[in-house]
Amino acid sequence: MNVYECRGTAGCELVEVLSGAEYAEVRRRLGDTRWVSSVDAAQDEREISARIVSTAFNGEELSYSDAPRRMTFDMFVRESARPAFDGSSAKLLPVTCDDGALFMVACPVVPAYDLERTVLSRMAGGSKIIGAKTPVFRPDVVETLSVFRDDALDCMSPVYVTERFVERWHGLGLKGLEFGQFWLE
Repeated sequence: MNVYECRGTAGCELVEVLSGAEYAEVRRRLGDTRWVSSVDAAQDEREISARIVSTAFNGEELSYSDAPRRMTFDMFVRESARPAFDGSSAKLLPVTCDDGALFMVACPVVPAYDLERTVLSRMAGGSKIIGAKTPVFRPDVVETLSVFRDDALDCMSPVYVTERFVERWHGLGLKGLEFGQFWLE
């Protein structure tokens, strides 16, 4: 089984979040296993608003993206990308956007890293875990998932996807995500 880290493609459209407090609350909760598993996207009443940025700071036109990116581990997708998440356990939280339907992706947060074999990155001082230099994933946890985050970090984990998701994304002809192979079993 292959596991990939999802990244927004350079040169593609960006998302600018316009509603600070509501977004900060949701972003903080994206790493909380209990919240992600209990949130109901259809009932979520938070008013997060955003806009799509299609022109770079230097005036250059950015390419269309089905997953406009931010410079964080957040993931936003357009309506066109919804089918890629079918059956994935990820929840698509609606975001108000003048440029069409936009969703913030709430992925399952699971104990995916094999902590005995993963080489972790720690903050100076050594107490807070901020990443995985060489992650080793637990097959028993990730084999049933398509998209997920790990719960071991003291900050938000990157979004990881399995080969099933990558194949679905490409099969639908979607644009705007790159998949860096992170682990091969």
